[in-house]
Amino acid sequence: MPFTGLSYFLKDILNYKNHYNVFVSVHFQFVSLIIKILHDQYQFT
Repeated sequence: MPFTGLSYFLKDILNYKNHYNVFVSVHFQFVSLIIKILHDQYQFT
């Protein structure tokens, strides 16, 4: 059932909140790096 999967997903976030926060911050830095690279490429063209 999707609801059961969702509840397990939310439980994992609550149980591993610190790991989730680290994942989000690293993902945010990665996205920022991609945006910076794309921005630099557009400046060259």
